[in-house]
Amino acid sequence: MALVLGPTNQLILHWIDFNGKHSTTEFWIASSEVDPESGAALALSAACQAVSNSFLFNVEIKIYAVETTPGTPATGPYDRSADKLACVFRGSDGSPVTIQIGGPLQTVIASNRINGKPGAGDFTDFVEAFKNGALTAEGRTIVSLARSYRRRPPNRRQQ
Repeated sequence: MALVLGPTNQLILHWIDFNGKHSTTEFWIASSEVDPESGAALALSAACQAVSNSFLFNVEIKIYAVETTPGTPATGPYDRSADKLACVFRGSDGSPVTIQIGGPLQTVIASNRINGKPGAGDFTDFVEAFKNGALTAEGRTIVSLARSYRRRPPNRRQQ
Protein backbone atom coordinates (compact mmCIF):
# COMPACT_ATOMS: atom_id res chain seq x y z
CA MET A 1 0.00 0.00 0.00
CA ALA A 2 1.17 3.49 -0.81
CA LEU A 3 -0.93 5.99 1.14
CA VAL A 4 -0.53 9.74 0.75
CA LEU A 5 -2.19 12.23 3.11
CA GLY A 6 -4.93 14.35 1.56
CA PRO A 7 -4.39 18.08 1.01
CA THR A 8 -7.09 19.02 3.53
CA ASN A 9 -8.78 17.69 6.66
CA GLN A 10 -12.52 17.47 7.14
CA LEU A 11 -14.13 19.35 10.02
CA ILE A 12 -17.53 17.93 11.01
CA LEU A 13 -19.78 19.70 13.51
CA HIS A 14 -22.46 17.50 15.11
CA TRP A 15 -25.66 19.22 16.27
CA ILE A 16 -28.80 18.38 18.27
CA ASP A 17 -31.90 20.52 17.83
CA PHE A 18 -34.78 21.29 20.22
CA ASN A 19 -36.58 18.07 19.20
CA GLY A 20 -33.50 15.89 19.72
CA LYS A 21 -32.81 15.50 15.99
CA HIS A 22 -29.20 15.19 14.90
CA SER A 23 -27.54 16.98 12.01
CA THR A 24 -24.03 17.77 10.79
CA THR A 25 -22.20 20.62 9.14
CA GLU A 26 -19.04 19.84 7.18
CA PHE A 27 -16.08 22.00 6.19
CA TRP A 28 -12.66 21.43 4.64
CA ILE A 29 -9.76 22.95 6.56
CA ALA A 30 -5.98 23.03 6.13
CA SER A 31 -4.20 19.71 6.64
CA SER A 32 -2.15 21.35 9.41
CA GLU A 33 -5.36 21.78 11.46
CA VAL A 34 -5.56 18.75 13.76
CA ASP A 35 -6.83 20.21 17.06
CA PRO A 36 -10.55 20.97 17.41
CA GLU A 37 -9.80 23.40 20.26
CA SER A 38 -7.67 25.81 18.22
CA GLY A 39 -7.28 27.53 14.87
CA ALA A 40 -9.88 27.31 12.12
CA ALA A 41 -11.72 24.42 13.82
CA LEU A 42 -12.37 26.48 16.94
CA ALA A 43 -13.22 29.63 14.98
CA LEU A 44 -15.71 27.85 12.71
CA SER A 45 -17.28 25.96 15.62
CA ALA A 46 -17.77 29.14 17.63
CA ALA A 47 -19.09 31.09 14.63
CA CYS A 48 -21.60 28.38 13.76
CA GLN A 49 -22.79 28.02 17.35
CA ALA A 50 -23.28 31.80 17.50
CA VAL A 51 -25.83 31.69 14.68
CA SER A 52 -27.65 28.48 15.63
CA ASN A 53 -30.28 27.51 18.19
CA SER A 54 -29.09 23.90 17.97
CA PHE A 55 -26.56 22.57 20.45
CA LEU A 56 -23.07 21.79 19.12
CA PHE A 57 -22.21 18.57 20.97
CA ASN A 58 -19.29 17.13 19.00
CA VAL A 59 -16.50 18.50 16.83
CA GLU A 60 -14.67 16.00 14.66
CA ILE A 61 -11.59 16.37 12.46
CA LYS A 62 -11.01 13.65 9.90
CA ILE A 63 -7.56 13.16 8.47
CA TYR A 64 -7.57 10.98 5.40
CA ALA A 65 -5.11 9.36 3.01
CA VAL A 66 -5.46 8.26 -0.59
CA GLU A 67 -4.09 5.03 -2.06
CA THR A 68 -1.75 6.04 -4.88
CA THR A 69 -1.25 2.56 -6.33
CA PRO A 70 -4.69 0.96 -6.12
CA GLY A 71 -5.04 -2.76 -6.67
CA THR A 72 -7.58 -4.59 -8.74
CA PRO A 73 -10.54 -6.26 -7.02
CA ALA A 74 -10.60 -10.03 -7.41
CA THR A 75 -13.52 -12.34 -7.97
CA GLY A 76 -14.63 -15.14 -5.71
CA PRO A 77 -17.71 -16.59 -4.05
CA TYR A 78 -18.05 -13.59 -1.71
CA ASP A 79 -16.62 -10.89 -3.94
CA ARG A 80 -19.51 -8.43 -3.68
CA SER A 81 -19.08 -5.70 -1.11
CA ALA A 82 -22.63 -6.49 0.04
CA ASP A 83 -21.28 -9.81 1.34
CA LYS A 84 -19.62 -9.11 4.69
CA LEU A 85 -17.40 -10.78 7.23
CA ALA A 86 -18.82 -9.52 10.52
CA CYS A 87 -16.45 -9.67 13.50
CA VAL A 88 -17.42 -9.05 17.11
CA PHE A 89 -14.49 -8.22 19.37
CA ARG A 90 -14.46 -7.71 23.14
CA GLY A 91 -12.84 -4.78 24.89
CA SER A 92 -11.03 -5.02 28.22
CA ASP A 93 -14.18 -3.62 29.85
CA GLY A 94 -16.34 -6.33 28.23
CA SER A 95 -17.93 -4.02 25.67
CA PRO A 96 -18.51 -5.40 22.16
CA VAL A 97 -16.94 -3.83 19.07
CA THR A 98 -18.49 -4.95 15.78
CA ILE A 99 -16.96 -4.32 12.38
CA GLN A 100 -17.75 -5.59 8.90
CA ILE A 101 -15.36 -6.18 6.01
CA GLY A 102 -16.91 -6.25 2.54
CA GLY A 103 -16.13 -8.94 -0.04
CA PRO A 104 -14.30 -11.39 2.26
CA LEU A 105 -11.86 -13.96 0.91
CA GLN A 106 -13.14 -17.53 0.69
CA THR A 107 -10.20 -18.61 2.88
CA VAL A 108 -11.54 -16.67 5.89
CA ILE A 109 -14.98 -18.33 5.76
CA ALA A 110 -15.40 -21.81 7.26
CA SER A 111 -16.57 -24.73 5.14
CA ASN A 112 -20.11 -24.30 6.50
CA ARG A 113 -20.16 -20.96 4.58
CA ILE A 114 -21.53 -19.19 7.67
CA ASN A 115 -18.82 -18.78 10.31
CA GLY A 116 -15.51 -17.02 10.07
CA LYS A 117 -12.35 -19.11 10.11
CA PRO A 118 -10.08 -17.52 12.75
CA GLY A 119 -7.27 -20.05 12.17
CA ALA A 120 -6.67 -18.85 8.60
CA GLY A 121 -3.32 -17.04 8.23
CA ASP A 122 -4.58 -13.72 6.86
CA PHE A 123 -7.51 -13.74 9.28
CA THR A 124 -5.20 -14.37 12.25
CA ASP A 125 -3.02 -11.44 11.14
CA PHE A 126 -6.12 -9.24 10.81
CA VAL A 127 -7.31 -10.14 14.33
CA GLU A 128 -3.88 -9.40 15.81
CA ALA A 129 -3.66 -6.07 13.97
CA PHE A 130 -7.11 -5.12 15.24
CA LYS A 131 -6.27 -6.10 18.82
CA ASN A 132 -2.98 -4.18 18.71
CA GLY A 133 -4.19 -1.06 16.90
CA ALA A 134 -7.88 -0.47 17.61
CA LEU A 135 -9.72 0.62 20.75
CA THR A 136 -13.30 0.57 21.95
CA ALA A 137 -15.30 3.81 21.76
CA GLU A 138 -14.47 4.29 25.45
CA GLY A 139 -10.72 4.02 24.77
CA ARG A 140 -10.25 0.49 26.15
CA THR A 141 -8.00 -2.10 24.53
CA ILE A 142 -9.40 -4.90 22.39
CA VAL A 143 -8.63 -8.24 24.05
CA SER A 144 -10.30 -10.94 21.98
CA LEU A 145 -12.39 -11.95 19.00
CA ALA A 146 -15.75 -13.17 20.36
CA ARG A 147 -17.17 -14.43 17.05
CA SER A 148 -17.12 -13.94 13.31
CA TYR A 149 -19.68 -14.82 10.70
CA ARG A 150 -20.70 -14.14 7.13
CA ARG A 151 -23.53 -11.69 6.47
CA ARG A 152 -25.40 -11.69 3.20
CA PRO A 153 -27.99 -9.27 1.90
CA PRO A 154 -31.49 -10.63 2.61
CA ASN A 155 -32.67 -10.72 -1.01
CA ARG A 156 -29.68 -12.47 -2.59
CA ARG A 157 -30.28 -15.66 -4.51
CA GLN A 158 -27.97 -18.67 -4.32
CA GLN A 159 -27.63 -18.59 -0.53
